Amino acid sequence: MLVIKKYRNMVALLTVVSTLFLFSCKNTGSDQNILPEYKHVPISTAENFEMTFTDSARVTMHFTAPVLVVDTKEVDDEIEQFKVCPKGFIVERFNNDGVQVGHISADYGKQEEALHRFEARGNVIVSNDKGDTLKTEHLIYLQQEKKIYSDVFVKIIQKDRIITGDRFESDENFENRVLYNSKIQMDIDDNDIQKK
Repeated sequence: MLVIKKYRNMVALLTVVSTLFLFSCKNTGSDQNILPEYKHVPISTAENFEMTFTDSARVTMHFTAPVLVVDTKEVDDEIEQFKVCPKGFIVERFNNDGVQVGHISADYGKQEEALHRFEARGNVIVSNDKGDTLKTEHLIYLQQEKKIYSDVFVKIIQKDRIITGDRFESDENFENRVLYNSKIQMDIDDNDIQKK
C-alpha cells in the first residue's frame, strides 16, 4: 500500500465538474448495463454541447460533449434525474492568466443527482498543471462522503516516475491517497548512480 499526498489541482477539477453536474458517457459493447434503456423521450438532448465558465470576465473552465442527455428514472417509487453524454466529454480548467491547469476526459460518465454520485468510465484521464496524469478505466466521486475512488487498475504518471495500483481511493482534495498493490517505476540517471 502506498500513500501519496498530491494532486490538489486534479481534485479541484473533479469537484468543479461535479458541482456543475456535468459528466458524460459512451455505450460500448462491454458497457451494456451502464446506460439506461431509453423507452421514452429524454427530458432534453443537446448535440455539440459547449459551456464556458467565467469569473470576473476570465475563463475558468470549458466543458464540451458531443451529446448531453438529461433524463429521469424511477427508483423505489421515486423519480430521479440523471445526466449522461453518450459520446464522451472533455473539461479544461484555466488559471487567471488563461493557461490550462487541469484536464479531465472520459468515454463515459454519469451524474446521479439524488445519490450525489459522479462516475466516469473508459479512457479516464485527469491531469494537472504539474504535468502529473492519472489514467484509469473507472473513477467515482461521492460528493457527500467527499471520497474519490477507482476499483480497477490505476496509473499515475509523474515527471520522474510511474506509479500503478490495482485500485485507488482518496479524499476529495487528493491529499490522502492510497494505491493498493502499488508498484513504482522510477527513471534513474546513470550519473547519479556513479556519484554515490
